Amino acid sequence: MENRKQRTLTKVLLVIYLAMLTWLVLFKLSFSLSMFYRYQHINLIPFGASFLPDGRLNLAEILGNVFIFIPLGIFLKMLKPSWSFAKKTALCFSLSLVYEVLQYVFALGTTDVTDLLDNTVGGMLGIGLYILFKKWWKGKTDRVMNIFMLVFMALILAAVLYLNMA
Repeated sequence: MENRKQRTLTKVLLVIYLAMLTWLVLFKLSFSLSMFYRYQHINLIPFGASFLPDGRLNLAEILGNVFIFIPLGIFLKMLKPSWSFAKKTALCFSLSLVYEVLQYVFALGTTDVTDLLDNTVGGMLGIGLYILFKKWWKGKTDRVMNIFMLVFMALILAAVLYLNMA
């Protein structure tokens, strides 16, 4: 019974995460479509657009793109434990590709191969982190991860709302 409750909670958290991810990636955390500067651009050179005007690598953007897809890898590992690492990674890549294509189609920003690579790496890290957590927490892993994800998403949402109100 406890396992079924945890699985249901994981599915609900995944849906909330995907809604937040869509809001972040496609709508840039905006509350109004009028706030968009609509443009279409494609960058097919890995890390080609990842440099700041002074020539330094924009590490914050790269790490941010990795970071936002870590939960996806964790959720996939929790919900599809029998899937291979390659299959889970392919799903992370595919979801990222969908977001990148939608950005281009709806002129919501730059479609960037670097984002695709970073997001996929984030999903892979999430899968790996879950494996490590499973070694530490054994049978309690899903419960601990659900609590962590719930708190994590609530904090992110609160921070975004606070920043948009300020």
